[in-house]
Amino acid sequence: EIYYHGEKVCANVIVSNNSRKAVKNIKVMVVQHCEVTMVNNQFSRFVAEMETREGCPITPGASLTKSFYLVPQAASNKDRLGIALDGHLKEDDVNLASSTLV
Repeated sequence: EIYYHGEKVCANVIVSNNSRKAVKNIKVMVVQHCEVTMVNNQFSRFVAEMETREGCPITPGASLTKSFYLVPQAASNKDRLGIALDGHLKEDDVNLASSTLV
């Protein structure tokens, strides 16, 4: 799928609790993977995340299907190191780096 700057990312979560313990909370994250070809290095950073107890606890043998919406934005990641950006961090209109397939 293709997402544009400022657009919501939908995470469809399906949990089937086949364990003996109850699920107490759900954590959903958007991860930015970056490959730097000049130095042959790769790294990953969380650019959006949420944790919720909505629909919990999920008791043993139960299941849950839910959609979560996250909006990854450069403004909410200014304090994190290693985030790939389009533009300079000090600019107001800076965005998270676009994806490129090579």
